[in-house]
Amino acid sequence: MLKRTVTKWAFKAHGWLGLAAGIFFLLFGLTGSILMFRTELDRKIHPELHELAVGRKTAPVDQIYRHLAVRYPNLKKIVLHDFPVNSRDSYEFMIYKNQQGETEGYLYFVFVDPYTGKILHEGNYSAFSPSFFRWLYQFHYSLQLGMPGKLFSGIVGLVMVLSLITGLIIYRKHFWDALRFKNVLNFKNQRTAVSSLHRVIGVWAMVFNLILFFTGFWMNMDFFMPSGWKINPPIVNQTVAANMDLVIDQSKKIKGFSPIAVTMPTVS
Repeated sequence: MLKRTVTKWAFKAHGWLGLAAGIFFLLFGLTGSILMFRTELDRKIHPELHELAVGRKTAPVDQIYRHLAVRYPNLKKIVLHDFPVNSRDSYEFMIYKNQQGETEGYLYFVFVDPYTGKILHEGNYSAFSPSFFRWLYQFHYSLQLGMPGKLFSGIVGLVMVLSLITGLIIYRKHFWDALRFKNVLNFKNQRTAVSSLHRVIGVWAMVFNLILFFTGFWMNMDFFMPSGWKINPPIVNQTVAANMDLVIDQSKKIKGFSPIAVTMPTVS
């Protein structure tokens, strides 16, 4: 009797949870899929940033880092996000501003010519026009709503995890059969066909979706606590004494290690 009651409750909860989070599942899945190919698409759309004239000597990354620390005040950090993939490509930096409002856009991008050190293109991730893919990046993580958006994304992730748990309760008797495609597909009519396909696809995708949405929830878990909403006072940027070019060169000498990004602090 108890099992029947739990299953009945889980069936209702599973439907409502899936309906509530389904549209955002589709939205996050679509934007995430596009972002997987951001680099390739960006190079096709903006050749002026990735087909540069080759110079005789490259500008020091350390010099660019210190220039950006002056150009952009009140920062949390500067990240060399993308190294040039060839001799004609540019550097891309991510600028993390010290957020002064709950909905304020805090991410900026800067493209720099590796030979001249000249800024080629810069803008806010919150603005649609300078770079659609960077706008989409921030939309994917926070719906362009800042802290409330990150909290909401975390809630969606948690709702989907609960949906998966209730689905496991409902289909627990068919779980192993679904994995083996044994006596689970029924195409007698449209309703049974959809139900059986949902069961099989849901079981096979369960582990993947659990990892996907739990990590999405975990990434935004800080915003479930008051400390995650703390607004820090403005700060004066500080740079480290270490030479960034030397740091990068030394890291490349480590066997089996290839640096893909460098975080450059602006606070002591």
